[in-house]
Amino acid sequence: HELASLSSIVDDDGAIDADEMMRRLLAAHEVAVTTALAVLPVAERAHDLATADLLGQRMGAHQKAAWMPRSTLGS
Repeated sequence: HELASLSSIVDDDGAIDADEMMRRLLAAHEVAVTTALAVLPVAERAHDLATADLLGQRMGAHQKAAWMPRSTLGS
């Protein structure tokens, strides 16, 4: 699967406990924020305000959603 290799989020490969699920969920949110941060300068250099705005909104949504697994894990 060529497209699967483009993802930086690892698919689940079986049954996991709740703590591991929360760790993976937190890691996925962090990957999404990191990826958006990496793309943001490209959009800004291209003066693509719509993409820059979308990236900012997505980063905010993922940062906000990360509180749940972070608080559950006590991080």
